[in-house]
Amino acid sequence: MQQWLRSSKFLLIFLPIWLFVLSWIRPLSVPDEGRYGDISRSMFESGDWLIPRINSLPFMHKPPLLHWLSSIFMELFGMHIWVLRLVPVLAATLMLVSLFLFVRKHISERVAQLTAIILGTNLLFFGSSEYINHDLLLASWITVSVLCFVDFTISARKSILFLGYFAGAAAFLSKGLIGVLIPGMILLPWLLYTKQWKKIPSLLNPLGILLFILLVSPWLYAVQL
Repeated sequence: MQQWLRSSKFLLIFLPIWLFVLSWIRPLSVPDEGRYGDISRSMFESGDWLIPRINSLPFMHKPPLLHWLSSIFMELFGMHIWVLRLVPVLAATLMLVSLFLFVRKHISERVAQLTAIILGTNLLFFGSSEYINHDLLLASWITVSVLCFVDFTISARKSILFLGYFAGAAAFLSKGLIGVLIPGMILLPWLLYTKQWKKIPSLLNPLGILLFILLVSPWLYAVQL
């Protein structure tokens, strides 16, 4: 029993389920959860996936990935509070799993388990995973992007680099330009501090940049029209 409780598989199954179950126990908070939940509801009911709206008025403060995902889940499971909170719960799961896999690969499985436990029981992380807004979705994609770029710097695997660009595009579509700036503000000092600045050109892969543009530009172009 003790060995089973210490297993990584149990940890990666238990923590997301724990977050998901606890996301059911309280009503929506104001202002953010009511606002963003209603924007997603409006998108779902109107079928207008281009422009986020609140009270029928365009709400262009942030890109629409949160509302796209929430609308998909409402299409699948109906309009419920727990459905709206699926996005932050899944974002938290993405961050937990990606950190676990990275730390297990580059340090050890035991340290990876401790990393997941510390993150999963952090009050700010826990609160964000139970709260409907763009922040944890953004943070999770930034985490994946940074870890992928670091892994590529170490391993030179092109597939992981393209995954990093995909995550960067998802971060951009979650909350705008900050999804690109923050990874750069993390990676550049790290590359300089570790004296790996010669690898910067390889990180700026033309195909990766093209992938990023192809992912973010259709919505930007359509909104501009």
